[in-house]
Amino acid sequence: EAPSLDTLHNKVRNDLNKAYLESRDRAAWERTPNRRKMFHEFYYATGLSDSAIEESRQRILTCLTNLLASRSFRDAIAAPYVEARQVDEFVTFDIDGTPIYAMPDLLYRLGDETWTVTDWKTGREDVDWEQLAVYALYVSERHGLQNTSIQARIEWLATGTADEYSFSEGDLRACRDRILDSVSIMQTYLADPAVNAPRDRAAFPLREDTSKCRNCKFYELNEEEIASRSSGPF
Repeated sequence: EAPSLDTLHNKVRNDLNKAYLESRDRAAWERTPNRRKMFHEFYYATGLSDSAIEESRQRILTCLTNLLASRSFRDAIAAPYVEARQVDEFVTFDIDGTPIYAMPDLLYRLGDETWTVTDWKTGREDVDWEQLAVYALYVSERHGLQNTSIQARIEWLATGTADEYSFSEGDLRACRDRILDSVSIMQTYLADPAVNAPRDRAAFPLREDTSKCRNCKFYELNEEEIASRSSGPF
């Protein structure tokens, strides 16, 4: 049975309120960071502004409303003609000895044997078919599909719109090749690939454009270097 909008809304609000309170107690978070939440805005600044909170309130309700109305959600609960597969928290598949991580939001198969992998997005509409191609490759590898077209769908919950693409066998082979190329490049940054030991820090220079660094999860590691490069507010 599909949950109601009120049920989902209360769940999200409660989770975010709990994370908000945990984020305000930095000392407690530092003692057990794997058990508590920390908002980026509290870690690097003074917290969330009233306008940001109000915007989030509106976005939550809009996104949840569009989630329940989305095609993927409606397809997935349309039993008995649908088989929805549970996606574990961390799922991997192997490509030439390298574990590849993939975690699609939803994977389901219709009665006509059509497989669909879905990613629900709450942010701006910036299509990343590379990410969806990896998900589709995961489906193909884990379920032993041959000569089967896998449909990928991005559901934009802020606007209630969607983008779709059907990945062919050729698309998946190309995706596999790109992954192998990427792995090869990443291994050049290792002093010892066998134990995943990185090269010296000098091998990892800052990017020329640091405008996006502030939102990076690893910002703290380079905060001083980024600040020293800044030449002014513009």
